[in-house]
Amino acid sequence: MTDLDIVFDYPFKNPLHRLIMLSIQVTGSGDGGKEKIITDKRLREFCCCSSSELITAINFLTEEGFICKRNLGLQMGTPASGYTIAVPEHLRGD
Repeated sequence: MTDLDIVFDYPFKNPLHRLIMLSIQVTGSGDGGKEKIITDKRLREFCCCSSSELITAINFLTEEGFICKRNLGLQMGTPASGYTIAVPEHLRGD
């Protein structure tokens, strides 16, 4: 299973989880690697859910191993994080 399989084919129980994964896949600036730098404001703007629902969903995805999140502090005066889509341990076919 690849990170693209996770984004497009994994059967998430909450549609917000897939929306976050798609947003990370297509948004943000990358440095040529897999990490996407996305401002907190940009993440909040892509969805009509509340901030608390978004934070809860991102925390779930992080805790379950679907994304790795790195706090980058202020980027051009706006809080930002680095997000990397990952394949959780329990889904790896090693």
